[in-house]
Amino acid sequence: MQLADNEIDVIERYEDRMRTAVFSGYSRGVISPDLERLRLIYNKVKGIDYSLNKSCAACQLTFLTAFGRWWFENKERIYEERLSNVDKVSEAPEPALIIKELEEPVTNTNKTTPITTNKGTRKQPRKNGKKDNITE
Repeated sequence: MQLADNEIDVIERYEDRMRTAVFSGYSRGVISPDLERLRLIYNKVKGIDYSLNKSCAACQLTFLTAFGRWWFENKERIYEERLSNVDKVSEAPEPALIIKELEEPVTNTNKTTPITTNKGTRKQPRKNGKKDNITE
């Protein structure tokens, strides 16, 4: 199973909690959005629809234990696949081309000029086309 880099980052962030769930039988909480991300990753790799009550600590522990067992069994294989894919990536552009692009002058594409009024400076003109009451 091929995992994306951002999926592996989410798993690594909670690897310590999965380790305590698998080997010690307890776990600290995981915030709900990340728990949902972990659940979606687990569904993807296992090919199932794991239902999870994110408000139940025992349900979270059961999930983290199941996911942790899968992760620790497949972790080395996933990292090997990840490294083999890095070798397949096309070559990077030459550094001279990148430096040349960085040395080109940057032009300001912003066509608005600051308008100074008695209330301060506004960076963009009004959208409705009305004129400002500018005191000179």
